[in-house]
Amino acid sequence: MRLLIAIVLLLVAFGLAFMFANQNDQTIQLNYLFGEISLQLVLLITICLALGLVIGLSMSTLSLMKTRTQLKNCRRKLAKNEQELQNLRTMPIKEDI
Repeated sequence: MRLLIAIVLLLVAFGLAFMFANQNDQTIQLNYLFGEISLQLVLLITICLALGLVIGLSMSTLSLMKTRTQLKNCRRKLAKNEQELQNLRTMPIKEDI
C-alpha cells in the first residue's frame, strides 16, 4: 500500500514538474564570476535543485557515517562490559572469617 502511494505521489510530482517546465521555457542570461551563459530557466532551476540534493545527501551521509561509527564503538564497549560482568558473576566468593 505504501509503495502504491509513493508511486502515485511520484507520478504527480513528475506531472507538476513537466507542467512547470512547459510554462517556463524562457531563456535567461546568467552572469557568473568568469563569464556569462545563456540557458533556459527550467534548466537552471533543475541544476540548482540537483546540486542542492547532492550537497544535502552528502552531508546526511557524513552524519550517518559518524553516527554508525559511534554506535559501533558503543556496542564494542557494551560487549566488553557485559563480558566483565559475566566474569564477576562467575567468580567464586572468598569468605575470610
